[in-house]
Amino acid sequence: MKYYNPKKEWNREVLVLIALCFVLVSSVTSLAVGEALEAVYEVVYDATEVIEYEEPQPQPEISDEYEWIPGEDVTIIESEENLNAKGSSTYTWTIPMNSIKKSGSFYAAKGSKVAISVNPDPVDADTGIGLDQPNGKLRGVSDTGTYGYTFTINESGYYKVYVRNEDGKQINAVAVFRKESYF
Repeated sequence: MKYYNPKKEWNREVLVLIALCFVLVSSVTSLAVGEALEAVYEVVYDATEVIEYEEPQPQPEISDEYEWIPGEDVTIIESEENLNAKGSSTYTWTIPMNSIKKSGSFYAAKGSKVAISVNPDPVDADTGIGLDQPNGKLRGVSDTGTYGYTFTINESGYYKVYVRNEDGKQINAVAVFRKESYF
């Protein structure tokens, strides 16, 4: 400021050229920093990315549905547990070998569906699940381990859910019952 001389002012063209140089240099610098930051983010992302590989679980093959009447060699244990009024219940039962454990009764209308699943302990135990029907026959399926099945009700009436121990030793089982229609 001390040596300012208005006669020695810079040309307009020189000032415009200097301004363009500043804009160009700052733009190039910003682009370079942006590219470098993007490369750093990609490296950090690749290093911390968690890839979950979900192996397809084999679907258990449940045997065909069957009807049967238990013989003298099968012990039937009636449960005094009431069913949940909302149409679903969970039972934890200890079932001796060659035995069937039945729930309390519930009403189901023809055409409604009842889903039953079982989780036995030991996990490789052979079990059967099903319905004690109004006609006196048991309708069910059998499998090993944890599985479930949905039964379609053939006639209106009172039913019971059952779990059958088909294993050679006592098992503990968690049975879950759900009724789709409430009547």
